[in-house]
Order: sequence, then C-alpha cells, then structure tokens
Amino acid sequence: YVSYVDRTHIDVRLARFNGSSWSFQTLDGAGGLGGRVDGDVGYNTRAAVFDGHLHVFSFFLDPFVEPDLGERIFGTVRQATRSGTGWTVRNVADINCCFDRQSLAVTRVTDDSVFLFFQNFGVKSINLRYREWNGDIGQTQVAFGSERDG
Repeated sequence: YVSYVDRTHIDVRLARFNGSSWSFQTLDGAGGLGGRVDGDVGYNTRAAVFDGHLHVFSFFLDPFVEPDLGERIFGTVRQATRSGTGWTVRNVADINCCFDRQSLAVTRVTDDSVFLFFQNFGVKSINLRYREWNGDIGQTQVAFGSERDG
C-alpha cells in the first residue's frame, strides 16, 4: 500500500499493488460515507498497520477563513482506518494550521504501543505534539517545544 495526496483534487488516496497491477481509491477529501469530508485533505500522509488494521493519517485544512489574517489557518489531523472491506475516517486532533512542510509521523513500537507525532504552531505554541495509541488515540501531549502564556 502507498498513501499519497492527489494534488489536483487535494484528496488522500491509496494505491495498492497486487503483484501484477495497481488499483487506486480515494480515502478522504471527496465526501462520502464513513466520516469522509469534502475538502482539502492531505498535506502529508503517513500510514501504519497496527491493531490488526491499516491506518492512514493526514492533515485537513479547515475551510474557515480566520478574519484577522484573511487566510485558512486551522485544521485537524485525520485518521482513516481500514475495517473489513471499508474505511472509517475521523478527526483525531485539532491543530492551528497545516501545510505541506509541516511534520506528521506515525511510529509503531509494538502493536499496542503506537505514537502519532504532529507539528503544531501558532501564537501560543511552537512544538511537536504526540498522541499514544492505547486502543484509541489518547490525549495530546507536548513532546518538544514551548507553551507560552497569551
């Protein structure tokens, strides 16, 4: 499996090679069932197999325009999980903003020890954050960086 961003439509896609040919499917960004959104999804994709399922993580750029800056700066980290023959997609962490060069990583230590790292920055924080898998993606923790009072 290869997860990637379709730059034309800004969707998260999955490519699968069966030994002789490739098949492709859209996981998120084009709307649909199972928690999928219709919007700009991607901006880094990472995948890992844990808990017996394939998981694909990506950033979603919220369509809301921040009025003071006049830009779209908010977003979420999204998780697509393969279950049976279908996919379920959900938000797992709100972030201040998401861009191509922003960090996103998933690390599987053991099947029940998985960490999702993501960069978060803004007026009050400049740091790397993480969530640990323990049957569900847990609370966000600061791994490295700083928290500043407003």
